[in-house]
Amino acid sequence: MRNNFTPTPEQRQHFVDKLLPTIRKIARRRWRPSDGDPRDFEANVVALAWKGYFACLRNGNDRYTAHTLGEYALKQVRSGRTVHQDSDRSVQGAKGRKRGLRVSLRGALEQYVDPRQDPSEIVAYRLDVPAWIKSLSRPLRRTARAIIRAGRDARGLDIARGLGISPGRLSQRRRELLESWKRYTA
Repeated sequence: MRNNFTPTPEQRQHFVDKLLPTIRKIARRRWRPSDGDPRDFEANVVALAWKGYFACLRNGNDRYTAHTLGEYALKQVRSGRTVHQDSDRSVQGAKGRKRGLRVSLRGALEQYVDPRQDPSEIVAYRLDVPAWIKSLSRPLRRTARAIIRAGRDARGLDIARGLGISPGRLSQRRRELLESWKRYTA
């Protein structure tokens, strides 16, 4: 019964004690800036190595080493694979970003437009927001675009990680953006 296989506590502990340190070392040493956030990269390598280890155990294969599991997982991550897969069609997903797909700022702004508003307000919004963003400093402009593209339901932690800043700094920048918008529209 392959589908009901569960690693024993000893097998799990073997992975944590014997294999995990080497797999993490491989991920840290082989990381490069084009791989994105080093913590996410390492987490994906470890997760895929665990998945590979689990498959070896399930199939009765005991000819694995930490190095082969780590290297194989590293190649999978570099090819765009993660344990949690984004939809292939998702523009905002990892695969979409890797292929260079992006949501335009104007397209992303449309999610904030209320169609019940007066048409003149909608037009003013569509003209004012891009002009306001152009008037911002580079860090604030980058933050504003990231917030807009992330959408209404995005978590601040995810936006902060994408920008390479702390969630506290993102909160400060949001306040700066609000003050700037109030000055711009006054």
